[in-house]
Amino acid sequence: MTYYESDSSNTISRYYFNYDTTTGLLISIDLHGRFQGIDTNFNSYINIERANNTVYFYNNFEGKQYLISTIGKQITSIIKIDTLSGSQELATVIFLKNDKTDSIFDIGIFLQTNISFYNFKYDVYNCNGYSSKWREFLGIYVNKADTVSFTFTNIVNNNMIPNQLPCTDHGGGSVLNDVVYYLGIDGYYIVKPNTFLIDSSNYSNNSYSKYFYTMNENIVNSTLILTNYNSNIVRSYQEYTYYQ
Repeated sequence: MTYYESDSSNTISRYYFNYDTTTGLLISIDLHGRFQGIDTNFNSYINIERANNTVYFYNNFEGKQYLISTIGKQITSIIKIDTLSGSQELATVIFLKNDKTDSIFDIGIFLQTNISFYNFKYDVYNCNGYSSKWREFLGIYVNKADTVSFTFTNIVNNNMIPNQLPCTDHGGGSVLNDVVYYLGIDGYYIVKPNTFLIDSSNYSNNSYSKYFYTMNENIVNSTLILTNYNSNIVRSYQEYTYYQ
């Protein structure tokens, strides 16, 4: 699959997904894009290796490495590895109850830290919402909290479409934002994947996102996301092409 995203005429990203020809599993991602008007190509932007119940995840563009522990496809913890010293730090831990995610703790990244996700709401098809709290740097660190609820389309989720996963909505402030979407393509998850694609995300701070999908032969080939935050509308456009 190729995933194309446009935020503006000066910032365009195109991701090429490469799969193992024997197992069919995702092994690397190439990034070609334009950032603030400068063209950039980065082959092996992401590399993924697997051994038993452990996944090794390398973000070579940002120089980050993660060791992910799993039970089957359920992610149970993410360890961040310092690429210089080799030291390890527990970055994310997932707590389970009755075979479902009960809560998640993520150390965060600089501006947003000590992130907790809890009070997950489920039905037989989807995760309908959850609450979160964290510390955010606004000159000083301030305690913040939010609750999100989702509505859904009747379009079946194939795990390929971005922006569908719970707990990745902290603006890149969490470790989960780096890892979960890419592993989710192979069926790995922190919260069991939704059966259907999201129609809207509604937050207790009155922000929301609305999703518009276009399809060709029952396959989603593009998404337009309109996000309203503090009365400002941000448009994000994505296109997808698939291997035959």
